[in-house]
Amino acid sequence: MIDNRQLIVFGRHKEDAWHLKLFAACTDLGISETVAFRARGTNLLCGDPGDEIITRNGRCPVSSMRRVGAAEIAELTDKRVRKDIGKLPPREQAKPAPTQPEKQ
Repeated sequence: MIDNRQLIVFGRHKEDAWHLKLFAACTDLGISETVAFRARGTNLLCGDPGDEIITRNGRCPVSSMRRVGAAEIAELTDKRVRKDIGKLPPREQAKPAPTQPEKQ
């Protein structure tokens, strides 16, 4: 697990690794002993709409999935390289409404 919205999943071999991004934060991932994967309409998990990770307490929709190599896994999981690991994106601050110049 990288953070509560990203994880690395391994297939049968360590070289068969995938980076999954979730649609929203999945707080159960860090404490779940077991997770399941569900793909709708097929038996392959591809990051398509409807793919989910299922934990004991809920479902976490997958937004994207891509194959990664060992070097990229190291980069994705190294907190010295990625300062955003484990943090939510910053909220956009509302921009002030434009002001009209005073008429004289």
